[in-house]
Parts: sequence; C-alpha cells; structure tokens
Amino acid sequence: MKKIILPILLFIIVVVLVILFENKTNKNNKELYFSTALDKEYIYIKNGEKTPITITFSEDKVFGSAGINSYFAGYKVDNNNNVQFSPIGSTMMAGPMDEMEREREYLSLLNDVNVVKVYKDRMKLITKNNVVLTFIEAKKEQGLKKESDKDGVIIGEEANLPKVK
Repeated sequence: MKKIILPILLFIIVVVLVILFENKTNKNNKELYFSTALDKEYIYIKNGEKTPITITFSEDKVFGSAGINSYFAGYKVDNNNNVQFSPIGSTMMAGPMDEMEREREYLSLLNDVNVVKVYKDRMKLITKNNVVLTFIEAKKEQGLKKESDKDGVIIGEEANLPKVK
C-alpha cells in the first residue's frame, strides 16, 4: 500500500506545479473581457516602436490622437469581440507630410477593424484583411513631469528654486 501512495502523491505534486507554472507564464497572454479596456488609454506600437497615436474606448465611444489630429467615433462590440465603428471623424489640422501620411494610414486601418482582443496590458485590433494593430496600455507617470516654457524655464518642483526662509 505504501508503495502505491508515494507515486500517487508525487504525481499530484507534479501536476499541481505544472498548473501553477502554466498559470504564471500565460497570465499576460490570457485574453480578457473587452470591458477591462474601457476608459484606459492605449498607445499604438508600429514596427516595435511607440507612436504618438493613442486610442481610448469609453462606454459607447472610441477616441484618441492620430498623431496630429484627434479622432472619434461610436462603436459596438458583441460577445465574440467583433467590433463595428460608426464613421470615424477627426479634427483637420495640418502637419509634416510624413506624420500626415502615418495618420491617414492609421485611420484607414482603424476603419477596417472588425475584431478587438484585450490582454493584461495590451490590446490588438484586427482588420478584415488580418492586419494586426498592437497597442500597449499607457501607464500613468508618477510625480510631476518637467514642463518647459518657450524660454527653457523649468516649471514645477524640478525647478530647484531657492527655498524661501
């Protein structure tokens, strides 16, 4: 009897350890409910680089910065993460040609998106032609950022102004 119990206990321990290891390694790859992405800002990653393009989903609207212009639309998502956008509108400011082209390309792709997948700290939007737009969640920066006016004067607690006695 003792000879049977020891192998069974070892087997159970190995199974539990494998399950725990899989849960830990797959945590970031686990697809989440779309609602977990609501009211969070995401940054578009293109060719492994962050871009100035952002996206945020609220309860019934999507909006963000396309780089130069802001964009906005309504949307609907079903239980299978199929998404449908209403016509996308944007502001109409001009900028450098390369940035305008990147913006035009992004908005065109966004218009063709039909699936959204949400993960722990990223989101993927997939077009009808299986082009994948990858976004990472924008993390809130801690503390005050250095802000400068046009004369290069630092504003805020980083200014290191002399203490008033």
